[in-house]
Amino acid sequence: MATGSGISGQLGVAEESTWGTAVTVTRFYELLDENIDLDIARIESEGIRSGQRVLRSDDWVGGTKRVTGPITLELATKNIALLFKHALGSVVTTGAGPYTHTISPGDLTGKGLTVQAGRPSDDGTVQPFTWNGVKILDWELSFEVNKHVKLVFTVVAKDQTTATALASASYTSGLQLLSFVHGAITIGGSAAKVKSGSIKGVNAFNLDRIFTGDSTISEPLENGRRQYSFDLKCEFESLTALNRIVNGTEAALSLAFTRGSDSVTVAGNIRSDKGMPNLANMDVLEQPLSGKFVATAADSTALTVTVVSGESTP
Repeated sequence: MATGSGISGQLGVAEESTWGTAVTVTRFYELLDENIDLDIARIESEGIRSGQRVLRSDDWVGGTKRVTGPITLELATKNIALLFKHALGSVVTTGAGPYTHTISPGDLTGKGLTVQAGRPSDDGTVQPFTWNGVKILDWELSFEVNKHVKLVFTVVAKDQTTATALASASYTSGLQLLSFVHGAITIGGSAAKVKSGSIKGVNAFNLDRIFTGDSTISEPLENGRRQYSFDLKCEFESLTALNRIVNGTEAALSLAFTRGSDSVTVAGNIRSDKGMPNLANMDVLEQPLSGKFVATAADSTALTVTVVSGESTP
């Protein structure tokens, strides 16, 4: 019997063949937390009923369903390429073990995930919450000294059910977590002294595709540019970074986490927008750098995520 607390919780994911058609989850992740919420609108009558001062039970019905929320994970060497594929859109796999999955901005139309969380009730029953048609609205990779690397994916789903049976959790062998000690970051080809930071991606979706006769959304479609940004807490080393801001000079950024033969690398072309090394005390000065990833040609020149692992498919 499972323990009636979060210790028995689980999170599973699988790629859908058709967006919105749920499948059995097959990949399981060690999660920190999930906060996916189902919000059901209430449609209340505004009609006048003589002498009636309080809403009656037959004066309201359920309306549109909104399923959204974040999932927080620790970055691992395996199973992560699948999530980045659905965050960015395009993936090319090369090699013959280890395999290199190069993931870049591409079409997200038709792509969807089924996600299932096992939420234990206090009687020891792990209650299955299953969401179909899951798309990734935004993602953030963050790191700092003495911490494992974190990944947050904010998702939107078509619908939620608790009627699908709980899948049996089975975790990928050889999975290893990545932390700050496995990291290396370069800006403009030179190693940078960075204490903490984050890289974030935002996908612009139309979430109002709800039509008469169906309370759930039709597949969200992109309706704006992707936004990729970075924030870094650096040590003030020289005027190089500040001069890039002043002169509008773009530079290459590479953030790589490597453990053995496995690695996860986020790289691209950045425009630095802010980064003033203000004097605040007698300690070594810090220089908080922030800006955007911008393309020099194709979208892939702005940002790519490269995952090297023993997995033949994302």
